[in-house]
Amino acid sequence: MKAVLRQTGLTADRLRVWERRYGAVQPARNDKGRRVYTDSEIQRIKLLALLVEQGHTIGTIANLPDEELLNRAGNSAHSKVSVGSEINALIESLARFELEKIRCQLSLLRYTLSPREFAFEVIPQIMFFVGKSVDAGIFTIAHEHALSEILQGHLKRIYEDLSELDGLRDEGTFLFCTREGDPHDFGLLMAAIASRSAGLRTHYVGKNLPASALIEAVQKLQPRAIVMGMAKIPQEQEKIGAQEYLDIIHESVNQKTEIWIGGSAAQILKRPQSKRTIFIFETIADLESKLKTLGPVGGAQK
Repeated sequence: MKAVLRQTGLTADRLRVWERRYGAVQPARNDKGRRVYTDSEIQRIKLLALLVEQGHTIGTIANLPDEELLNRAGNSAHSKVSVGSEINALIESLARFELEKIRCQLSLLRYTLSPREFAFEVIPQIMFFVGKSVDAGIFTIAHEHALSEILQGHLKRIYEDLSELDGLRDEGTFLFCTREGDPHDFGLLMAAIASRSAGLRTHYVGKNLPASALIEAVQKLQPRAIVMGMAKIPQEQEKIGAQEYLDIIHESVNQKTEIWIGGSAAQILKRPQSKRTIFIFETIADLESKLKTLGPVGGAQK
């Protein structure tokens, strides 16, 4: 529950009222009786919080389906472009597997909105809607994978388009990667975009990176921090576990190099005992808050 409150900005009392009185979500409980929220429930709570902030009353929206919440949030979020209708049109194109049309629709949104709006607001909305549709059997994994490839291309172009901002702040170099066997770099790309947008010097060394390759890159580039995306992967599909990868990097690189970790596996990792700065973030907002506190290399942080 604490993690949900941190991500949504809600108070514990308000969230309990939304659950008990209005039935907005119905989280399961673990063996200690604590609430446990799924990713889809967290996204639903975020949508409800956004709509309440925009003037809706929780009683009128608490039991609406996710798709309706998403439409309402999109339709009221931007006056310069009807994001909700554009997303609806894109979903219709995806249902017909019109991939070239999807590329055009996404380009329209990318060039109409700011890079931050497109990367951190529109893309998560699209992925949330498609993920729910796959769960419901409306779309297949093929639909989801095809769209993911297109969206990743747009995120990479946004990152490249921000190259003029790279290094405007003289606060060290930051490397971005996922561990060997981890192909999930959506969140990592967003983290790299947020960091480059903030003027930091960034090197996106990519997904699926063996520990030896990362250690070599660190030795050559001497970064201030390694930013790692750590996704949960089924054990039978793993090449190396998240904890083992972290331990290898921790033991092999200079203690002055910070380690920043995001992703679905980040919260279950044990932090190695050392004086090294190890920062774990759950959301892009957490990362952006961290970026605002950075001081000079080797200096105190705010």
